[in-house]
Amino acid sequence: MSTWQNEFHTLFKGYQENDFDENFYENIMREKKAMEEEPIDTNSDTLNSFITFDEVKKVLGNAKNNKSVGIDSLPNEVLKNTNSCMLLQSLFNKIFVTHIIPSVWKRSIIKTYT
Repeated sequence: MSTWQNEFHTLFKGYQENDFDENFYENIMREKKAMEEEPIDTNSDTLNSFITFDEVKKVLGNAKNNKSVGIDSLPNEVLKNTNSCMLLQSLFNKIFVTHIIPSVWKRSIIKTYT
């Protein structure tokens, strides 16, 4: 635990407040404004179409096996199951339509090892 604490405290130690001057800030704000003013094609069939089973299967197929589980305690091997893919597809499309994200997705588990 102490190793993690030491690394965390030194993470941004090399930066000084004046490293990010007014010119840096102005450039970032100009880029932000330009991005916000770009028109978004809200009529795009690609953006507004439902998530397909094949899309879910492809993404989960790329997930690595034997990795730590999340707050749901489900390993990637379980999520890759056909029934899980169908359930997730249904869930994702429900989220897409309702614009409501499950609150549990806002939580995470952080484990440190010493």
